[in-house]
Amino acid sequence: MCDTFVALDLEMTGLKVRTDRILEIGGLRVENGTVTDMFQTFVNPHRKLDEKIVKLTGINQDMISDAPEAEEALAEFLDFAGDLPLL
Repeated sequence: MCDTFVALDLEMTGLKVRTDRILEIGGLRVENGTVTDMFQTFVNPHRKLDEKIVKLTGINQDMISDAPEAEEALAEFLDFAGDLPLL
């Protein structure tokens, strides 16, 4: 059993893997059952958000308009996660 891992949470523009984009990346580093660090960033999907996604996620256009590009946000998350297993 792994005592240290990173729990990953993604918010997306929808459910279609091929066409929808990441809106937010969140992560928790967990060590022996205790959260020891957190990561959060919005991601600019370069598209107008559908109202149902705004209602579902609570993320609006203003929150993502100046957010980093997906590649930059993912690189930051991978630095945060290091070599730990992702859950």
